[in-house]
Amino acid sequence: MRNKILLKFIVVAITFSTMMTGYEAVAYERVDEIKMTIATGAASSFAIKPDSSLWAWGNNYHGQLGDGTTTDRHTPIRIMDDVVAVSAGVYCTMAIKTDGSLWAWGFNKEGNLGDGTTTDQHSPVRIMDDVVAVSAQAGMAITTDGHLWAWGFNFFGRFGDGANADEVHLTPVRIMDNVVYVSAGWHHTVAIKTDGSLWAWGSTIWGILGDGTVTGDHTLASPVRIMEDVVAVSVGDTHTAAIKADGSLWTCAY
Repeated sequence: MRNKILLKFIVVAITFSTMMTGYEAVAYERVDEIKMTIATGAASSFAIKPDSSLWAWGNNYHGQLGDGTTTDRHTPIRIMDDVVAVSAGVYCTMAIKTDGSLWAWGFNKEGNLGDGTTTDQHSPVRIMDDVVAVSAQAGMAITTDGHLWAWGFNFFGRFGDGANADEVHLTPVRIMDNVVYVSAGWHHTVAIKTDGSLWAWGSTIWGILGDGTVTGDHTLASPVRIMEDVVAVSVGDTHTAAIKADGSLWTCAY
């Protein structure tokens, strides 16, 4: 078996629901046997076949299928080759290729794709390189050097770059270093660093950050350290849950 990439995720780890709960970054692990991988958006579906080809079907109103059109597809159509991971947002899609390059297409009104424009893209556009994990809905990616990047609409300051909430970033902005995992919700974002520390930022409504603050009119625009020895974390729209190295489960908020 080949050496594993530092970040080990289930390739369909992104969690999407009509309640807009949480979004985990999709990454990949190189193994000798490649199985089919799938991802779903609001009304579109994607599959990576064993030959690393990406296929798509379903709704295509914003060009989120990536076939160069806005025509709905009732059967799978081949989009691109050499794909190792795919993440589907509501109306935008992102894929990581075997060379680590990140590609994006679909809805882009709020800089969702990170390509420097607000123009919908109906075909894949190259965004950045050396990517090992991405969340299309959250607009976040982790690169091989452990840097966390974010782009798009900065709801509630959830990008953690210190900027004012609701600003738009048309290209990726570096948020923090030494990140191995990120989970982003509608109101906030949390990340685990290489030392097992858990960091959070965004809205403090319902106490979702776990920093002891419970107010709906306050935003933490930069990451704050929450706890240690964390091995897994996931956020919802109104809460956060984390597992520590000793197997204990911790939750906070509504």
